[in-house]
Order: sequence, then C-alpha cells, then structure tokens
Amino acid sequence: MDVVPLDQGRAGELTGGSAGVGGGGAGGVGGTGGTSEVEVPKHLAPYPEGPYGDNLGSVIANHQFIGWSNPAAVEYDVEQMEPVWMSDFYDPDGSKNIKLLMINSSAQWCPPCRQEYRHFQNKGTFPEYRAKGVMFLGSLMENNAYEAPRYLDARAWVSTYKVDFPFVIDTSFKLGGLFTMDAIPNNTLIDTKTMKVIRLMPGGDTDGMLRIIDTELQKRQ
Repeated sequence: MDVVPLDQGRAGELTGGSAGVGGGGAGGVGGTGGTSEVEVPKHLAPYPEGPYGDNLGSVIANHQFIGWSNPAAVEYDVEQMEPVWMSDFYDPDGSKNIKLLMINSSAQWCPPCRQEYRHFQNKGTFPEYRAKGVMFLGSLMENNAYEAPRYLDARAWVSTYKVDFPFVIDTSFKLGGLFTMDAIPNNTLIDTKTMKVIRLMPGGDTDGMLRIIDTELQKRQ
C-alpha cells in the first residue's frame, strides 16, 4: 500500500473519526457481550482547553495522525496503522505513567535524524526512559524526495531503526510550528499533566537532549 496517507484535519483542529490507539494510553472499549458501553471518541475525550499553540508554555493541540502505537509489536505492518491522537498521551492523574512526552520530528533525507535514531536503537534509549515515565512519539514529515511521506516510507524508517515507541506520519506538517527545517531533528518536550510545551530542543545533540529530559524529570519527582 504505497499511497500518501490521509491525515485528517487541519493543524490545531479537533477532528472526528475513529478512536485512537494508546501510546501508553487507553485501548478500545468494545460493545461486546450485549452491553451498551461504547468508547468515547478521541476528539471528545478529556483534553486541556486552549488556546492552543506551538510556543513555550502553549498547550499543544489535540492533533490526530496515522501511525502505530508500537511498530515493532506488529512487525512494522502498514495494514496495522491506525489513528494516534495527542490525547492518547494526556495523563493528568498519572494513571498512564507518562510524566513527559518527547516528540521527535524527523525527515527521511536528514542525516542527523538518522544518527539520532541509531542512538535510540543502539543504546536502548526508549526502554530506559520509558521506565522513568517518559513516552516518545516519533514523527516523519518528509521522505527522501522531500515530499509528504508515504506508508512505505514510514515502514522503511521504523523497520530500519527497530522503533518500538509510538510513531506517526505528519503529512500535513501539523507539528511544523514547533521548529524550522534547518533545525531538524527537532525534539519537543510536553508536560503530560497540562499538555504544555516546556522545551524546544533542536537536534544534533542527543546526549544533551537526554540531559534536559533528566533535568525536567527531577523537577517532577
């Protein structure tokens, strides 16, 4: 399935549609067994009120993307891609054990982006930080041709780096307000109790970025 995926909605718009996957969050509540219980659509799920924005201190909008909650768990199968919402990571009461959300924005053509993902893969960065209460969310915004990424571009990326954290394709550049193209990979840190942007970290210094995360974690002990 090598098509440009449909990335529903405009940047910052809460769109209707399917319930998303839990990037460490909730799964589906089925209507099985003759019960009348149904899952609340993700665009109606609890989420901090706006105004929304991309600046430090702003609440990030409840964007919807297409991707995986764990690409490795489904063997990087594009048929298993599904909606992922920012609200999947909202954790005001700590029940999801997500203190911080680190959003990585990368492009397939970007050498520093590839270097950062090799760091994640070779040093076991995600399992280490997930145990500390940090969730990663990876996003691919362009392919090698500087175009919107396709499903197969996303599969190539996650399978190459054995990605086992939530990963999405940002075909309509919803996260573009968080950075400039000359500063990728970009890593944005979100406080999941409020979904506010607390750090904007240009790529190129993965160890430095992780030290910043450690500092923010210490504030939340």
